[in-house]
Amino acid sequence: MRHIKNLSAALLTSLLLITVPAHSRTVELALVLDGSGSITSIPWEQQWTGYRNVLSNDFFTNFATPRGVEEIWIASYTFSGYTIDATNTSLEELWGNFEVFNYLEWTPIRNNEEAAAFGARFENLPQPRGQTATATALNVAAFGGPVGCPDLLILGEVNCDGVVNRPGIVNNGIDSDVQIIDISTDGFPTRPNSDGFTTIPPSPENIADRNLAIDAADAARGEGIFVNAIGVFDPEDQALDADFLMDLVSGTPQGFFLTADSFDDFEPVLEQKLSEELSQIPVPAALPLFLSALAGLGLWRRRNA
Repeated sequence: MRHIKNLSAALLTSLLLITVPAHSRTVELALVLDGSGSITSIPWEQQWTGYRNVLSNDFFTNFATPRGVEEIWIASYTFSGYTIDATNTSLEELWGNFEVFNYLEWTPIRNNEEAAAFGARFENLPQPRGQTATATALNVAAFGGPVGCPDLLILGEVNCDGVVNRPGIVNNGIDSDVQIIDISTDGFPTRPNSDGFTTIPPSPENIADRNLAIDAADAARGEGIFVNAIGVFDPEDQALDADFLMDLVSGTPQGFFLTADSFDDFEPVLEQKLSEELSQIPVPAALPLFLSALAGLGLWRRRNA
């Protein structure tokens, strides 16, 4: 019996030391914000304030550390949609037709201070307004693409880099365990076919834009990226519905969506969403083997007691 106990202890020690190595888990998180014209100035402020506050309030301690995450790379994109009709050829070349703005570059977050510094960059984030270019936003967040500056439209000033190709998750050069696109929106896609308008029932153009958004999400999932969403809508106004959100997040890997009745509720829903999506991180590969071995060890001990 003593020999069996010593052997059991030796097996357990070996399992702890060998089959469960330390694993530093890294996450890529693309935050994609709806900046279209259906969101008025106060709800837009509530949206960027929500991101700022959540990232600034012990974000790493609250969301990353409990899930074994040691590093989160975060970037942010704002989407809208414009077709610029400029008489000046040089402005046409600079502005073009672009649908993603406000790029906050990929930044590593390893502690609360770094998270708060990134969150502070959402303060007074310019809103581009315009149409709802959901498909383009998902494509750029996943694969990279042209990103503009809303100040070109709002202020008429060329005070940024113009339209520049920015990286997405697939081509940003970051090696991570889990990749997530986190999109918030208050309406159906209205680009490039619907020219900013939705109808009830949906027009063929509306359906085409929705399908493009779902295709973009499917393409991201094809690269192993989770697509999650927050839908901000009053169920009675039919500006957005759960069926579209479900289609947007469904596939392999399977995402999820949460809803808020208005932007008054956006911040607590964002907190819940970040908590849940960081819980999508898989356990280290050795852990199931370790648990199975423990179960087998217990059975072996009972048989030999």
